[in-house]
Amino acid sequence: MKRDPNSQSYTDKYLRKLLSLSVDLIIFMRNFKVHEIAEVIYDEEIDDVAYNILFEFEVDRYENGKSIGRFVKVNDPIGKSKEKIELLSSHKLPIDEEGLKEAIFAHGEKVKFSSDYHLIADSDIVFICVNTPEKNNWDVDTSYIDSSIEEAFKYMKAQSILVIKSTVPVGFTKNISLLAGNLNISVVFMPEFLRQGNAYLDSINPSRIVIGVEDEKSKNTMEELFKNFTCPKLYTDFSSAELSKYASNNFLATKISFINQIANFANEVNANIDDVKKIMELDPRIGQGSLNPGLGFGGGCFVKDTKALYYQSEKVNAPISLIKEVINQNEKQKYLLLEELSNLYFGLENLKDNKILFVGYSFKGNSSDIRNSIALDNLKILSRFTNNITLYDPLVKDKIKGYEVIDDLKEGITNSDVIMIFTERFEINDIDRTCFQNKTVLDGRNILSKDIIPHLKYYFSVGRGKVKKF
Repeated sequence: MKRDPNSQSYTDKYLRKLLSLSVDLIIFMRNFKVHEIAEVIYDEEIDDVAYNILFEFEVDRYENGKSIGRFVKVNDPIGKSKEKIELLSSHKLPIDEEGLKEAIFAHGEKVKFSSDYHLIADSDIVFICVNTPEKNNWDVDTSYIDSSIEEAFKYMKAQSILVIKSTVPVGFTKNISLLAGNLNISVVFMPEFLRQGNAYLDSINPSRIVIGVEDEKSKNTMEELFKNFTCPKLYTDFSSAELSKYASNNFLATKISFINQIANFANEVNANIDDVKKIMELDPRIGQGSLNPGLGFGGGCFVKDTKALYYQSEKVNAPISLIKEVINQNEKQKYLLLEELSNLYFGLENLKDNKILFVGYSFKGNSSDIRNSIALDNLKILSRFTNNITLYDPLVKDKIKGYEVIDDLKEGITNSDVIMIFTERFEINDIDRTCFQNKTVLDGRNILSKDIIPHLKYYFSVGRGKVKKF
């Protein structure tokens, strides 16, 4: 009999995030003096401690299609602002992404790091890039951005522009603009559409630039600032720009939950989700992207943005019920491997004598972000039943505490009875096939090479047909 993945013994529905980490890249150009305000969030079960970090850019010009200045915002749980500034000043980053370090530190003294708000006093444009986490009731916690804007207003000069990059509730920017007007400061809202793990590439090759602006002078300034980008630029009002961010993220989340439900059905009717997906993507009305079945979405965006949009829609008595179902489906999907494991062993309590290997610990394969990590949620539950758990993820091994972490994947597979794949660690397919002999593999990302499967004792995937025993 299958267990209910929503039961108290199976999942803690409101387990809090232990760590927070995000990356946002923005490009600046021309002759504007531009500053960025970011925030460090330490999110623990009891205490939320925020430290402000200010990143200063003296941007001289834009030449030959290449930006002169780049900015990175880091929300990281390690250390206080002084320690973070020292880390960045020594040309070190707490996150991993291809090309990121070179992009940030390529301009020497043009890029400065500081916690001194006085540095924005002579700025023409100030970008606010502060984390806006979720509250327990799914509302947006704007306390960090509120305090950052309040502090920025103390130092910004008249006729300067405040640009909000943070994801904020619809209507937030309008309220800020009313306050800013009393100080002769203009406000712009610019949502980000960056993929975590690909933020740098997306920042230099954006699919579109959306600018919420309601005064002509600020619009002209933003046009000049971003005129060398060839992607579509859309100018709209504050509320439409704010909603475009939520609508985009929620639509992508909906596609993920939809293909996951189709994949779950495929497992029961012996269909192959890989073929189904290819057929679907040939329809130009559907297109490609976000149709990879798996264990659902995690990270710092989709989880909070789905909840925030539903909360806001309920608040104005226009509930988007589809999004609530997406949230519920995603919550169930992330425990799919645990459910299968429980069925295999007639209860998780019978796993004590089996060695289990987690492959992947971040929220997705090419990221070092462990916010809303599906592996972490599963680990919290499985560790109640067994201590024989080993973890492998080279990107986040220093962030894993209290568990055995390995560097040698081959050795880990050889010494394990059950291998659970949580993120796209494709190097698993480079391991000698003999190491997989008589192993049980629960593949939550459908990445295992098909030629490995015949060596296994048991294989489970998300929608590649029925569970197969070998």
